[in-house]
Amino acid sequence: MRTDVHAHYVPPAALTAAELERDRYGVAVLRVAEGPRVSFAGGPLLRPAVASLLRLADRPAWDHCLVSVWPELWGHRLLPAQGEAWARLCNDALAADLRGRPGWLGCAQVPLQAPAAAAAEVRRAVSELNFRAVMVPGAICGQPLDAMELAPFWAAVAELEIPVYIHPADPPGAERLDRHGLRLLAGEPYEVTLAALDLILGGVCARYPSLRLILAHGGGYLPWAWGRVVRGYQVSSSARDGLIQEPAEHLGQFWYDSLVHDPAALSYLVRWAGADRVLLGTDAPMALTEPAPEQMLAAADLAPEAAAAILGGNAARLFRI
Repeated sequence: MRTDVHAHYVPPAALTAAELERDRYGVAVLRVAEGPRVSFAGGPLLRPAVASLLRLADRPAWDHCLVSVWPELWGHRLLPAQGEAWARLCNDALAADLRGRPGWLGCAQVPLQAPAAAAAEVRRAVSELNFRAVMVPGAICGQPLDAMELAPFWAAVAELEIPVYIHPADPPGAERLDRHGLRLLAGEPYEVTLAALDLILGGVCARYPSLRLILAHGGGYLPWAWGRVVRGYQVSSSARDGLIQEPAEHLGQFWYDSLVHDPAALSYLVRWAGADRVLLGTDAPMALTEPAPEQMLAAADLAPEAAAAILGGNAARLFRI
């Protein structure tokens, strides 16, 4: 079985609905040659949704594929009521388009600017749409994921035992990241790393031990910095900050996609995390998609059983396929 757990899509029906009811959703759509661009609540226009983002028909023929709405469209700066309506619209449109792709799975978006509404929407996405995961950014408009205001959301996903996929959306440090394409090259893995540490050191993992968390882009820098995290916890009171359990106690709550673009890095990730904790991800159809993921697995020189688990076995267990 071959499963891609990291793929994005822009449901065209959601854009059309936003154009027809701009006041309801707070979303403006500008149609340009490169693709539709949106803005939220009168903010700046975001990147164009290129043609490949608007189509599912020409995607690779995976046995299963976990599809999420493109993070540019999450709309966490919308007013709470608009954000709730927009998330519901995007999830419904995604579910409708996936019905024509047997074996493909939906990954929900939620209005985290309204945590109670986010909890309600993830419950609806699971019960009514049969979605298998929910995707969130590393921070909500600068608010870290361990903020107490987000407790209703974390309680809901812990109760549902639905995986939460942490994907970068707005890396901190724009004054540096705007140069040399660093946002894409370094900022996004940085955001994922910070999010993981917020959840561990901020106590969210301890409060909700049934959480199932997936880190995009191979966990960012977490696998490489883990020794420093452990040592810092031992010697720094600010790193402990009231955390009762050592950080390593929570690694069993995390999974990692394989999107590291380097066989040696993938080999290290598998050794560090365990072959049962790595999931195949391509980031299709984005610019930094992994074009030949199965060749990447082969080049990492993994044991056959490890490669088979990453190719699909781990996803089958995690998403209850």
